[in-house]
Amino acid sequence: MSTSGVESLGPFITNRFGDRYLYEVNRSAFDQVGSTAVYQKYFGEDLFQSNRLFVVVGTDSGLLLQHIQKQHFPDGTRYLFVELPAVIEALRAEGKLQDLPERIRVVSLEEAWTQAEDFQLQNYLFLGAVFLRESLAAMDSYLPGYRELSNHLSEQLQAIEWAVRGGLGCKDFILRQLENLGENRIPAIHLKDRYCGKTAVILGGGPSLDELLPWVRDHQDELAVFAVSRISRRLLEFGLTPHLIFSVDPHDVSFDVSKEMLNFWDKSLFVHSYHVSPKLLGQWRGRSVYVGARYPWGTKANPENLDTPGPTVTNTALSLAVQMGFSQVVLAGVDLCFNKEGMTHASGSNESAAGPKLDNVLTVETNGGWHAETGPDYFKAMEILDQQAALARDAGCRIINPAAGAAKMEHIEFLPVENLEYEPLDRPMLPGVFDFLPEEDVETRTAHYQSVLQELECVQNDLEKIKDLAGEALYCNKGLFGRSGKKANFKYKLRMDKIEKRLNQEFSELISLVKKFGIEDFIQVTRLDNEKEWSDEEIEKTADTYYSAYKNSASRLLNAVKSSISRISIRESEESSLNDFGSLCEQWLNDGQPGRFYVWRDRYPDLKDDDLDSSTENLKAQFDKDMNAVETVQAKRTRQMRSLGPLRGKAVRLYKNGDKAGLARISDALSKHENQEEAPSLRALIQGYLAEINDNPDLALECYQELIGESFNALTEDALRRIASISLQSGQLEYAKLALECLAGAIFVYKPQYADLLRLLGQNQAAADLYVDYLERVPSDLGVLIKLGRLYLSMGVSDVARQVFQMALEQDPENYAIEELISDCG
Repeated sequence: MSTSGVESLGPFITNRFGDRYLYEVNRSAFDQVGSTAVYQKYFGEDLFQSNRLFVVVGTDSGLLLQHIQKQHFPDGTRYLFVELPAVIEALRAEGKLQDLPERIRVVSLEEAWTQAEDFQLQNYLFLGAVFLRESLAAMDSYLPGYRELSNHLSEQLQAIEWAVRGGLGCKDFILRQLENLGENRIPAIHLKDRYCGKTAVILGGGPSLDELLPWVRDHQDELAVFAVSRISRRLLEFGLTPHLIFSVDPHDVSFDVSKEMLNFWDKSLFVHSYHVSPKLLGQWRGRSVYVGARYPWGTKANPENLDTPGPTVTNTALSLAVQMGFSQVVLAGVDLCFNKEGMTHASGSNESAAGPKLDNVLTVETNGGWHAETGPDYFKAMEILDQQAALARDAGCRIINPAAGAAKMEHIEFLPVENLEYEPLDRPMLPGVFDFLPEEDVETRTAHYQSVLQELECVQNDLEKIKDLAGEALYCNKGLFGRSGKKANFKYKLRMDKIEKRLNQEFSELISLVKKFGIEDFIQVTRLDNEKEWSDEEIEKTADTYYSAYKNSASRLLNAVKSSISRISIRESEESSLNDFGSLCEQWLNDGQPGRFYVWRDRYPDLKDDDLDSSTENLKAQFDKDMNAVETVQAKRTRQMRSLGPLRGKAVRLYKNGDKAGLARISDALSKHENQEEAPSLRALIQGYLAEINDNPDLALECYQELIGESFNALTEDALRRIASISLQSGQLEYAKLALECLAGAIFVYKPQYADLLRLLGQNQAAADLYVDYLERVPSDLGVLIKLGRLYLSMGVSDVARQVFQMALEQDPENYAIEELISDCG
């Protein structure tokens, strides 16, 4: 007996709510309340916002298409459904892809980005208005291809966003740059070419860090030890002090994962981007150098400095190592893939505490020759790091990764540390590196603050003028079209032209910054429905949007500059021990930097605690609370990303591919997963798959039997399907009968398979009853109709057989085989 029906998409079936769907795609997702209620719960109004491009994984057998078409289309919004090819063919045959509105398209992965370009993908990306959503079919991944499709789409969209929006997310960077002006004092160029011919090791957060830390500790006096800030907790646990600590992330989450670095303040040099999180930089008590530009505008006040392009902190560290003159750089914990247990990061991290990440579909070859899983972000980072290593090699710097479990890259040499040869440092990195930096004291810091204030006040004046000119242009725009009680007059157009010319000539440097800072406002000028001709009202509105963007962006930037002026004034006050201490505390707390108190306190060692304001206790308590917080936003998000939900689909894909190594990795990792309520069931399913691949059906049946209990769920269904298949192949028909009886009793779509087996066992009437029950729900299933007719014919009920065949012929009038069956009925 064939079980191919279990593996095929099968016919469209209809539930009691009128939803027609493919069971293999959606199973019972809509059986309880219907698709409309399910979509209202999962999506609400999310899919009906204006000016969005939704890239949707799967169509839920076309039901999600219908749901969107029933609603009022929001202005400027388009829907790109990316579907599995087999499902597209089924939808086309069902007529669900006919007469789709221009704003909706259903395509395969291969066609996705071509169609996205037709949908003005770049404009939507500029607006930050591209959203990836998953259908219920993709979320559940009963068809394993959906998990792979979703991961590929996520990876590709992320790469496109990086390429297109690289300069658009710069507002946060500019704000952090202005906030950090008081601390961006010493440029990193002081370190240029100071370590020619020497060797540095960069410590990243990958799993191989743990195996390499002992070697680094043994050789720390002979090498320069660079560390990314997020591994500081692990280094404290291990007892290793890095010489240089690196951080570049402008967001507060960087403090959550890197705050332990503040414990190294008296030993290490902090190397940071100009836009690093102020919560880290403002509370750092030691020496620091910055990379990049001090000010976000072109000015002679920007000192010469090194540029170390990212996008990641590892890229920054490697770039600086090359510019410092190192001839060898060893990467430790820079794996860019997961270890055999599915771990993404070294011990001591939130990611390690959350357990293995198991829902990935990408694999890469490792230095050791095996294949390891990786994520889309790591996969993209591999390409960038390898390109950077090629440039480093051209500059005379050899890049080495000694970890067998790290991703293999063309321009990074795999060399175990025991085979590494290097020239030791002439003297230990610490405190030697500090000798290259200019001395700092009250006078140098005060001079810096005064220089910054002078620059900020000049920019403040210019921004006020830009804001006023934008306001005048808005006034003229109303006059041009005769609004606000004015008569339409072309003279306003001439005034607007003069304003535009003055903005571009007199304030050229700042205008570029204003546009960059307010890019999301400026690109609102972009039309997403450019099929229509422009009316006067639309032209007026566009000009109004344009100059409003100028005015609003200049206003927000002006507020940021004023805030920076206030902060720099407070920094000046910090240089006097008790000068308005209340104002200092207020600024530190407003900035989320209670630990700034210790920076200030270090400068006045002779000051007695009795002389301090009582508010210092509040500062200390808040700083301790921040430093000891465990349940951070980042920790919660990391645990959520370790969900086991998508894993079933991945296991099915690995099983179908015969990937024993992949299944074994997941099985081992599940035994250590923190979610031991769900993990054992998934592990039993995977162990069954492994036993089947290893040609051990008896063991497979034992594993699947573990999933049969009082409740019926997706894993129970998977197990019963495999039990039925194995039993049929081995001729154990009674076992197969029990499995199919359970399936047919729980879900009606299995009734034809159960009927097939009963017919084989000679239980014809029971088989016929099952076919009839099924056809009452799915009367259009031609294959089952023909099976039922043949069964009646074999039972000698020719008249009934003729009626059934006649129903089949009505569905397929050109089917001559059915006509022959009718003639066989006599």
